[in-house]
Amino acid sequence: MLRGKSHPHKMLIDHLRGVERIIREITRWHELTVDSKDLELIALSHDIAKEHPQFQIHLFNPKVRYAHAGPSSFFTLHQSEDVLLAELVRNHHGQFENIDAVRNYWFSRETEEINRTMRQILPSLSLTETLFCDIKDRLLQAEWNEEDWYRARLLASLLTTADRMDAMDMAPFQYELPQRKLTYEQLCGEFPSSEVTNWRMRLARFVLDKIRDMEEGNLYTLSLPTGAGKTMLGIEAALSMQPKTIIYCLPFITIVDQVAEIAQRIFSSVQQDHHLIEVENPFIQAYRYWSEPVVVTTFAHFWEVLYSPRMNDTMNFHRLKDAFVILDEVQSIPSDYWSGFGKTLRFLSKKMNTTFLLMTATQPAIAEGAELAQPVKMDSIQSAPSRYEVKRVGKVPLQTLGSLLPESGSGLIILNTRQSALKAYQLIAQGERKRKMFFLSRWVTPFDRFHRLKTVKEYLENKRECLLVATQVVEAGIDLDFDWAIRDMAPLDSIIQAAGRCNRNRCAQLGTVYIPEFLSEKDHPLTSYVYDSRLLSKTRKVLPDHFLEKDSPFLVEKYYQELQKAVAQKEAWKDITTGKWGNRHSLISERIPEALVLIETDGSVAELFEEIRGLPTGIESIDKRKKLWNQLQRHAINAPNGMMQAWIRETSSFFIDEERPIVEEIENGIYIVRAREKGGVYCPDTGFSAPPSSTEEVGYE
Repeated sequence: MLRGKSHPHKMLIDHLRGVERIIREITRWHELTVDSKDLELIALSHDIAKEHPQFQIHLFNPKVRYAHAGPSSFFTLHQSEDVLLAELVRNHHGQFENIDAVRNYWFSRETEEINRTMRQILPSLSLTETLFCDIKDRLLQAEWNEEDWYRARLLASLLTTADRMDAMDMAPFQYELPQRKLTYEQLCGEFPSSEVTNWRMRLARFVLDKIRDMEEGNLYTLSLPTGAGKTMLGIEAALSMQPKTIIYCLPFITIVDQVAEIAQRIFSSVQQDHHLIEVENPFIQAYRYWSEPVVVTTFAHFWEVLYSPRMNDTMNFHRLKDAFVILDEVQSIPSDYWSGFGKTLRFLSKKMNTTFLLMTATQPAIAEGAELAQPVKMDSIQSAPSRYEVKRVGKVPLQTLGSLLPESGSGLIILNTRQSALKAYQLIAQGERKRKMFFLSRWVTPFDRFHRLKTVKEYLENKRECLLVATQVVEAGIDLDFDWAIRDMAPLDSIIQAAGRCNRNRCAQLGTVYIPEFLSEKDHPLTSYVYDSRLLSKTRKVLPDHFLEKDSPFLVEKYYQELQKAVAQKEAWKDITTGKWGNRHSLISERIPEALVLIETDGSVAELFEEIRGLPTGIESIDKRKKLWNQLQRHAINAPNGMMQAWIRETSSFFIDEERPIVEEIENGIYIVRAREKGGVYCPDTGFSAPPSSTEEVGYE
């Protein structure tokens, strides 16, 4: 009989039974096909070694350490003779390991060591030498594949969720099905009567007819031009399948906020999921668990759910069962992952009865799926007048940007780096007198970005001329409509996405998108600082000197065909099929580590940071810590550590008062900027600036 505690406030036996109960309730609602004995075993054995006297001391004296997961896995192995289950328990606070590392761990264990450890907890148990040798022989011959990966990941998802939930004394969620408040017709009735509304409704009628023929557990694509109403059509497709959950994935936080607003008008319950969101439920706050029937999240989080080796990142995996997953602006997935990502989606669609819809104006070759816009896709574009034309300018110095600007109309200017975008803004500001100017990049805090986008949209809707200079942060999914645009050379799909912000609502006869290839002062193409040379090479090969919007589908198809020949695929799927589950496949390219820079507004940012620093460590404060960090990050940007050190040197003689410098490193890798002023470290109009001594071209978005 177990008499110890699992947590200071909870008996161990109650925790183990609580975890088993939560797992069974989650499994029952999602109708998961899993072995009942597996569920019972991992639930009841995952923390059993907490019964050890040393762990009981640790609960009230953290200086006394006892790692319980490894010893607990000995009991799992003893009862199941299944190394995969034992590994889930051994790593339930860590991450998956590659099968070679798993073999190394178990082959380095001795039978006597295992038995001695188990007897310290339950004296009656022991593992025979013969049985352990047999288990190791089977492990040596094992070749873990995608079926094993699915079993392991699903069980890890259930165990990790139930364990964390019970530890926080959370009752199991009362899951609900998506319930709509407004019909498609009611939403469309709110659109103003116009040519673009009529065009969207013509497209919608054809797509809605195709939606009626959809089957669950399949892959579909929806390839329509920007501004065609893909968001609402995607949601309509999801509702037609009557899924348990709708998961809407997007590449950027700014678009998550935008789509969440639409979803909240349609559905009675929507969960907006990204790292800056604050929620009341402490479990969701801590682990970003998808509890609602409709979830709007980021590609980055969805990617972690599929591929991350960390156990905490598997927690939403079971939520994919009988779900409808919308992947909007799917061209944002790096091209070297396309093949493996497509195979993963195809596999999960069959295993979990998950329906995937890939939506974009520039559909990449990720997976074969039935196209919901066929056969009307090409006809609809050809029958409607093109909204824009694209003109290739060629290589020009960035200093000549002013000569490319049309003298009238609202315009969008997109550069490839933060530095070049800021320089472009300054160059234009020297000569621009009529139009209001705005600037956006990741060096503008999320708080300032949100309010600036809102102001720009108001200018455009009220027909007040303005210019927005930005990085790629405005490229996809942002509902802005400019008369013309200038886009520094980029991969073709990025060019098409940027063009979608030009004459989006057909307010003008024909918008113009100019494509220069800006050069640095050293005559180096600025685009090469951020984009893969293979993507640029294929774009230069395919991109004509002039084309209309109606030509874009053919150009994109040709571009992707060229790209498939040139880009080697990464091994995400191969790792799944060969037991290399400990390898990390990041959706976001590894970049130079950057510092966190807090931008002070009225003294509250420093107060927030000090409040976080004063919180006690441990699970009891995790909810409050996460909430405060979310508040803090709305007033923060990331910048190279070297730049921040340079700013400290260059502002060393400037103080806000007798004790507080303008720039200070308040913790290792965390800085605070206490002044928001033009020409300073952080300007309200243009965000963070590189120090005068900096010559490097850095920053993406």
